[in-house]
Amino acid sequence: MPSIDSRGNKEFEAKRYRSFWCAFSKSFLIALLLLSATASLMLASNVYAAGEPAVVPYAKMSKSVVDGVVTNGEYADSYADSATGMAVYWDQDGTNLHVALVSKGTGWVAIGFGPKGTAMDGANIIIGYVSDSGNLTISDEIGTGFEHYSDTAKGGSSNILSAAGSHNGGGTTIEFVTPLNSGDVNDQAFQAGGSYGFILAYNKSEKDLTTYHTARSQRLSLQIEDPNATTVPGAGSNVTKPEAKQKATSLKLNLPLESMADGRVPISAKVVDQNGTAVSSSVVNFYVNTTFGEVKVGSAITNRDGTASINITRKIDGILAVRAEYLGDTGYNASGKVGYISVRAAHVTQSNQLWWVFDFTQIIIVTVIGSVFSVYAFVLYQVRKISSEGGAS
Repeated sequence: MPSIDSRGNKEFEAKRYRSFWCAFSKSFLIALLLLSATASLMLASNVYAAGEPAVVPYAKMSKSVVDGVVTNGEYADSYADSATGMAVYWDQDGTNLHVALVSKGTGWVAIGFGPKGTAMDGANIIIGYVSDSGNLTISDEIGTGFEHYSDTAKGGSSNILSAAGSHNGGGTTIEFVTPLNSGDVNDQAFQAGGSYGFILAYNKSEKDLTTYHTARSQRLSLQIEDPNATTVPGAGSNVTKPEAKQKATSLKLNLPLESMADGRVPISAKVVDQNGTAVSSSVVNFYVNTTFGEVKVGSAITNRDGTASINITRKIDGILAVRAEYLGDTGYNASGKVGYISVRAAHVTQSNQLWWVFDFTQIIIVTVIGSVFSVYAFVLYQVRKISSEGGAS
C-alpha cells in the first residue's frame, strides 16, 4: 500500500494537473475560436474596400502627355490611396485608358485591374520602375496565386501602347496608355459604364519587378464613365446626360453535364440582342465558385455568332457553379447567366491556376486543427492518468 506521504503527493499532483487541465481547456477553446476566425478570413470571398468607386472619367480628347511628368489639368481626374500614399491620375477616351502612377518611393510602382473585389490573383498588373539613370522598365503582367508573370510568358501579349517615367523629389511617376479592351484574355476588358476592381502597390527603393511591396492598398473599385449614361457617376441626381439608347441583351450559357475525362471543362456563352441578333466582338467574363468564393477564370471575345468560349480545368470534385457575364456597352445592356457542372475528381489530371492555393490553405487549416486536437488529447490522457493514480489507495 502506498505511504500517506506518497498518496498525498499524488493527490497534490492530481489536483495540480486538474487545475492545469481547466486552464488548458479555456486556452484551447480560445485558440479554437481564433483559428475559426482566421480560417473564415482566409476563405472569405469577394472582400474589398467599401465606399463609392473611383470614377475613370470620359475625355473625348485626352490631354495626357506620356512624358513621365504629371502637370496640372493633364488628366481629367485622380484618386488618392490612404493605405499606400499613392496617387493615380487617369481618364479614358472610349478606346484607351490613360494612367499616371505616383508613389513616394524610388522603387517599383504597380496597379492591377480585374473584376470587382480583385486581389493579386488574376489581376492584369502594370508594374515598372525608373533606374537611377532615368530609364524606364515597365511590364504588362498577370497575377497567378501569390506570384505574377509577364503576359507573354502566360500566352498573352504586352499591351502597353506607350509609357514614360521619372523621379521627382524622392518619388516616382510612371505614365502609360493601354487599350480599354486589348482582346488579350490575360487583360481586364473595360466597357463603358462597367464596374471593376483595382489594387495599388509600391516598393520604397528596390528597382526590380520581384521584390515584396513596401505597401499595398485594399481591394478598391472603379467605374468606367459611360459618355452616353443618363447621369454622371458620383455627381448626384441633378446632373444628367442625354438619354442612352441601349438594346436589351440575353446570354445563353452552354455547359457540359460533367467534366471531360482529362478534367477539361469547355464553357461557352452566346450573347444576342432583343431582336435575336448576335452581339459580336464583345467581351464575356467567366467566373467559377472556389474555396475563396467566386473567382474569374477567363475572358473571351464573342465571334460573329455572338459566342465566346474558353476551357478550364478542375481538380476538386463536386458541383461547380459557373457564371458568364456580358457587361454591356454604349449600345447594349448587360446580361449574365449561372449554370452548374458535375466534376468527377477521379477523371481530373490537371487543375485550374488556383488549385494549389486552395489545397495549400486547406492543408494548413487541417494541420493546425489536427495538431491542436492531438495536444489536447495527449494532455487529457496525462491528466486522467495522474488523477487515477492519485485516487488509488
